[in-house]
Amino acid sequence: MVRRYDRFNHPMRDKMLYLAATGSDIEARAGEHVGIMTSPNSGSRQSIELGRWWGSDCDVLAGGFDEDNYFNHIEKMMPYADKCLFCVIPDVPGDAEHTRILWEHSVRQYGELSLPLAYVMQDGSHLEDLPEEADVFFLGGTDEWRERYGAVMLERGAALGKRTHVGRVNSARRVKALAMLHCDSVDGTYLAFCGVDHGLKDVGGWMAQTQARLFHPDDIKVSVLPAELTNAHRKKHVPAGRRKGRLDVGEMSGEASLFDVGQQVKVQASAPQPLFGGEGLQLLGGRPVTRRKRQRRAPAASQTLPRSVAL
Repeated sequence: MVRRYDRFNHPMRDKMLYLAATGSDIEARAGEHVGIMTSPNSGSRQSIELGRWWGSDCDVLAGGFDEDNYFNHIEKMMPYADKCLFCVIPDVPGDAEHTRILWEHSVRQYGELSLPLAYVMQDGSHLEDLPEEADVFFLGGTDEWRERYGAVMLERGAALGKRTHVGRVNSARRVKALAMLHCDSVDGTYLAFCGVDHGLKDVGGWMAQTQARLFHPDDIKVSVLPAELTNAHRKKHVPAGRRKGRLDVGEMSGEASLFDVGQQVKVQASAPQPLFGGEGLQLLGGRPVTRRKRQRRAPAASQTLPRSVAL
């Protein structure tokens, strides 16, 4: 019988994991905080065979879901079940109602394999409707929806004693922001964009920063982000062609407001504080801390580089 960990007794408790969507062997090039996001259509399992933590997607976004193919894939992964973080129960992107119907239809069948099962939170999910029999709550959904509701959904999952996961995370800024929330693991396709060697080096740096947190997620009170603030932030930071809620966005340069720490969180002071004020982190008993642009000082005349050697 495979042991199904909750967030309180998991071996990687308080250590965020990045699951790289790659079939390449990463064993000699990645730290302990990097695992593998596998799927029916992924390549080699060598790193998983050598003991890496892993999760499995069902390929709904990557070409369509095939039930027989997915179930066969999960059965093949059973020899490595002791390092399984979760297997995603088939979902309907952007549709919480039909995702829940699929969950009810599939959970008993996949539950017989005794692997940790992940319920994907999609647009329209409500705090009171999350299935308590899930082992992991996976934050999916369109960018607009999870920018507004993602933080509270993650907090609810943690309150139920479940591990939480966020998909489509491909930047240092997102990793850093999620490290301050109730997020146990993330996944992304960054290595596909940057190459395995370069990508693993960057991801390793991102994950190292998550270990030096100023605050623990339990010190932070979250709430729903107002729609007007979400829209204003997207208009400022997200390219126009990506503002209409693509379900498969893997951001590279523009980050949305769920992942902007300055607009996402305030630390709870003596009385509960509203979360999304956009004024930076509200420190305990202190004043708001805002980010200031560093001013460049012009070099003195004697320090100016000759034009021929100027960089």
